[in-house]
Amino acid sequence: MTEKKIFSIHALKHKVIKESFGDDENLQDVVDAIINMLPKEIGRLAAYIEANPILFDNMKEVYKSIIEKSVVNEIYIIFKIKLLNACMVQYQYNEAGDILNSLERDIERASDIHSDEYRREIIIFRVLQSRYYRNKNFDNIRAINSLEIAGNLLKSTDYQDLQFLVLGQKTLTYMDIGDINFSRKLIQKIDTNLHEYINNKKDMPLRPFYLHLKTNIYEEDGDYQRAISNILESIDTYDTKSEKRKLYEYLPLIKLYMKVGELTKASEYIRKCEVIINNEDDTFNNDKNIIHYHTVKAKYCHLNGNLVSAEKEILSAEKILQKIINTFSQRQAQKYLVDIKCIQADILLQKAEYKKANVFYIEAETILLELYSNKVEKRIFSEIYEKIVDCALKIEDKEIAKKYYNIQRENFGGDNTITQSIRKKINLADLKVL
Repeated sequence: MTEKKIFSIHALKHKVIKESFGDDENLQDVVDAIINMLPKEIGRLAAYIEANPILFDNMKEVYKSIIEKSVVNEIYIIFKIKLLNACMVQYQYNEAGDILNSLERDIERASDIHSDEYRREIIIFRVLQSRYYRNKNFDNIRAINSLEIAGNLLKSTDYQDLQFLVLGQKTLTYMDIGDINFSRKLIQKIDTNLHEYINNKKDMPLRPFYLHLKTNIYEEDGDYQRAISNILESIDTYDTKSEKRKLYEYLPLIKLYMKVGELTKASEYIRKCEVIINNEDDTFNNDKNIIHYHTVKAKYCHLNGNLVSAEKEILSAEKILQKIINTFSQRQAQKYLVDIKCIQADILLQKAEYKKANVFYIEAETILLELYSNKVEKRIFSEIYEKIVDCALKIEDKEIAKKYYNIQRENFGGDNTITQSIRKKINLADLKVL
């Protein structure tokens, strides 16, 4: 490869590198040029890669050359971490796994490197590693352990952006394993210890992530209006070139509008989603959000009494999930399977097929128990238990009604609003269980 091809930034951005590199010095200069092109701020990489997809392809080709040469040094390790980050934000988990394994070997061999930039990148690597374990491998213990290593590396530093990144990912991890109470404590720690950083809206590219964490807590508390306000703020601050990434905000927003009965607003954002999904010029890999779109649209159709359309949307979601399940985050796949089963049950409930509906609700609960390691703290459990009791009362199955009322009360307490709602229904049915 000639020097012109190697050192032209224009070529790196717009021409895929397919030839092997010459000597190690030339390769290192290319790696250096790419690193200098990438944004320094955490949270900016996703938008940059979207705007420069061919640069992403080039990075992969450069990575292959690094692997072929088996060279380990600081700049190559930092480059691999940047590429790992790029793969993760593009949901390319299989490629991310290969890079992650390569980095583990390199970091062990490079234990004598101690620069400040290297330390920051290793902290980011541990966060990415944690996310990979959590989403792809379904391994919560290793995910938390990686964050603990990152936390130890942060000691005696003033990296507020990385402190937030680690604490934020830790909060999300505990939410994902169903430990809502500990997640609340971590959010409080962020609000207290990093108050100045999180309120500096102009210099916080990860603010949408912070708003996402707060939104999750508001949803768990049933405070849907505050959750809606948070998402609307996040939409205004979301830094993305790809309209398809906005689906990460629009789809949860539609679900919240449906929960508060604002179906007109829900319909408005469903139309926005349809325009985005049908835009063939936006090449961002979006199967994950398309599954989510079909489940959300199915729920909307169900609420409007259009059960035929609801069933068609669920069938579309199932087909896409089956197609991509082997390359997808297993945790996310399980969550979508729960959504699918709950909506199938809702449709059967509306058809007055109560016994069949409960089969699907109980299957959804079984998946959730596995997903959250039998920790029953998330609000979705309560919502399912109330519907199981509703169906049981319709068919006068007193034992099932009593069983799931007791499960709800034991896990969420007698003062919980859903517990009280179920209690009233049981009292009206005169089951005399209280």
